[in-house]
Amino acid sequence: MSNLEVKIQKTEEAKNLEQSLNIKWELEQQFPYDAGFDLRACIPEAILVLPTGHTVIPTGILVEMSEPNWEVQIRARSGLAAKHGVTVLNGPGTIDYGYRKEIQVIIYNCDVYENFRIDPGDRIAQACFREIPQVSFSYVDKISEEINLESISADNTSLADEMKAKLLKKRGGLGSTGVQ
Repeated sequence: MSNLEVKIQKTEEAKNLEQSLNIKWELEQQFPYDAGFDLRACIPEAILVLPTGHTVIPTGILVEMSEPNWEVQIRARSGLAAKHGVTVLNGPGTIDYGYRKEIQVIIYNCDVYENFRIDPGDRIAQACFREIPQVSFSYVDKISEEINLESISADNTSLADEMKAKLLKKRGGLGSTGVQ
């Protein structure tokens, strides 16, 4: 896997919010080795997302990736989804190599009763950087017949049995009880 360098430009609104809210307006991981980097709401005042409604929220971030075979995936934050039923509508959204405009996030409120309030600077989504494989296509008149996945295993063990054996070996049992 190649290393990716990313140049980040902050909008003037992001710079202003960074100072007025006294927060860093940077792509940050909450914990080392997290897959996602938090994106903030770059809005001058609070916004209410109505039940089953959606809105586009600017992030104040523009990116330039050093390599063309990478993308940025915009994903929901699991905490917002679990606690408030809020997600990224087209998640994951894709930011392609050539996109040079401000990243914006389509927030969807899945709740059917409660509004969801987004305040300036709130962490609203996460950006994950993923390498894109180079794919070659061959157009043929007919593809191979359906294969039996169980026959692929070297000793004719089914995939389910193989996974069960690995779990038993690793944990000494299955699930929290440890029962085989």
